[in-house]
Amino acid sequence: MHIRKKIEQVLFYLSRFINLFTNNHIIKKNGGKWIFISYLTEPFKRRNEKIYFHGHQNRQETLIFEEVIQELELSYVFNDYNKPLNFKNRKFSELFFKYFRF
Repeated sequence: MHIRKKIEQVLFYLSRFINLFTNNHIIKKNGGKWIFISYLTEPFKRRNEKIYFHGHQNRQETLIFEEVIQELELSYVFNDYNKPLNFKNRKFSELFFKYFRF
């Protein structure tokens, strides 16, 4: 059991390292209006990792938030709150910032 925990820990830190060099935003077109959200993006990349979602509730919150946006037929850009803002020269109907840092 101890070895399994160490392996999970190594995989966790490895995935964090890889995420430093990958996209920091998620874009999906659902309809005409666009919403920009500055929040977590890692839950999108780790949807199938049950252990990851046993952490803080905001990880689950992110995917629920996405479901609501899809039901409203809004297109969206999720930008990681820890990364620089990336508007991609697009006009947005709504802006949502959570944990915005200046």
